[in-house]
Amino acid sequence: MSLTKAKARGGDIRMVYSAGDALQLARDNPDRQVVFFAIGFETTTPPTALVIRDAAREGLKNFSVMCSHVLTPPAIRAILDGASEEEFRRPRSKASSAQPISIIIGSDPYAKFAQEYRKPVVIAGFEPLDVLQAILMLVRQVNDGRAEVENEFLRAVTPQGNLNAQALMDEIFELREAFEWRGLGTMPLSALRIRDKYQAYDAEHRFGLVYKAVPDNKACECGAILRGVKEPKDCRSSAPSAPRKTRSVPAWCPAKAPALRITPTAASATHSRPPCAASRLPLLACGGRGTAPDARRSRFLGATGWRSRGSGKLT
Repeated sequence: MSLTKAKARGGDIRMVYSAGDALQLARDNPDRQVVFFAIGFETTTPPTALVIRDAAREGLKNFSVMCSHVLTPPAIRAILDGASEEEFRRPRSKASSAQPISIIIGSDPYAKFAQEYRKPVVIAGFEPLDVLQAILMLVRQVNDGRAEVENEFLRAVTPQGNLNAQALMDEIFELREAFEWRGLGTMPLSALRIRDKYQAYDAEHRFGLVYKAVPDNKACECGAILRGVKEPKDCRSSAPSAPRKTRSVPAWCPAKAPALRITPTAASATHSRPPCAASRLPLLACGGRGTAPDARRSRFLGATGWRSRGSGKLT
């Protein structure tokens, strides 16, 4: 079941702008269990670590985090190791460009990829001129036959990265033995879990959750696109020209569901439906990369396949 379907069945699922907003929800609703679905690479990991530390200091009993934070270097290595000779020599695989993750981890972790795989690496900023300058630097490396790490984003990225953020991450998280990536399969030591010291705020521990693999859509080309073998336009499930089978489905079917009960109040009218099992779940706050995820990301989050197990009772 996706998060969208769970919400449609009565689950209290909210999109939040930041991890801090999820923590505030827990403060404002002391009688509700609030679970923050934490996703993303090293860029979004420090804010999650911060709210876990703050929740521990405040002694909040109704806040927990389902940690799905992943690491960039293992993913890069997996992509490079899995590339065939033909793929490895393709022009679009000649250059790698790091994004805001480098602000946290720095530029040093990319040196081994430039040396071992002979891949030019340029760390770029966000502005249009940053991107153009980074492209020029990459082209010059390719033309000169060089494979080095160059930092175009000097105003924000240092060789060592943000040491304070790294220390906070090390305090709260530790490496998972293995983690399944969409399109890349299971990779060892490529994701983070919450340390036992803070397991009181780990949703996996609190609710006895276990991971259940969900296969990718057969029409999805995510893995090939990540490896640079294909481009987004080649994906059959999202290409604008792809034939789609559509059908009309009523949003609310009177033949199969009871009619809405409209109860007027002084300020407005509230629409209520019979309670369902999903309404007994905790409040789930979702966010990623500092902005509320769109519908596609919501479907992806819902496909992770976590299930409850053991004595953890969801109320």
